[in-house]
Amino acid sequence: MPLESDNMLLRPTTEVSFFPGHPNFRWGAMAWKFLLGEHMPHNHTQYMREWRRKNPEKERRSQILYKLKRKDRIKQSLNRIYFGGHREEVFKRDNYQCVKCGMTDKEHHKKWDREITIDHIDGRGLHSNDKNNSLDNLQTLCSSCHGFKDNQNRKLSEEIVLEIRALYESGKYNYKKLGEMFNVHRFTIGKAITKITWKHI
Repeated sequence: MPLESDNMLLRPTTEVSFFPGHPNFRWGAMAWKFLLGEHMPHNHTQYMREWRRKNPEKERRSQILYKLKRKDRIKQSLNRIYFGGHREEVFKRDNYQCVKCGMTDKEHHKKWDREITIDHIDGRGLHSNDKNNSLDNLQTLCSSCHGFKDNQNRKLSEEIVLEIRALYESGKYNYKKLGEMFNVHRFTIGKAITKITWKHI
C-alpha cells in the first residue's frame, strides 16, 4: 500500500489530484476519504466550522482538555526556566506554607485565588540572567511577604539614580542591561531616566 508523504496535506490543484487513477494523483487525506466513500470538502476551515456546529459538546470538551494540557505544559516550562525544576521540591521542603508568616497554600488560594509563590533569596530571580536556582537559594513565600521583600530590595537611592542616568547617557547600556545590573525592572529604570520618578534630581 502506498505510504503517505509530505504532500498529504496539499489541497487539490491543477497539478495535483487526490483521486485515484488521475495521472497527477498523490496519496493523502482526500484520497483516503474518497476510497472510504466519505466526503471531505476542499475548504478545511469550512469543514471544521460545520463540525463544531454539529458537535457542540465534543467541541466544548476538546477546548477544556486543550486548555488544561496547555496550562500544565506552561507551568512545567516556567518551572524549568525560573526555578531549575525545583518548584515542587521547595514546596514539599517548606510544607507548602510561607516561611515568613506561616500562611498555607490552601489559605493562599482562598485569599488570592492562586498558588503560593517561590522566591529567590538573593533577589536575582525573574529579571536576572544569572539566576541561582539551587535549593538553598529558594524559599516559599506568600504574595504579601514576597511583594514586601521585593519592594525592600528594589528601593533606589539618589546616588543610584544619578549613576543609572550617567550610564544610560554613555550609550553603552539600555534599560534591560541597567535593570539586570541594579536588580530592578526595566520599567523602573525607564521612569528614573525619563524623570517620571525622581523628578527633583
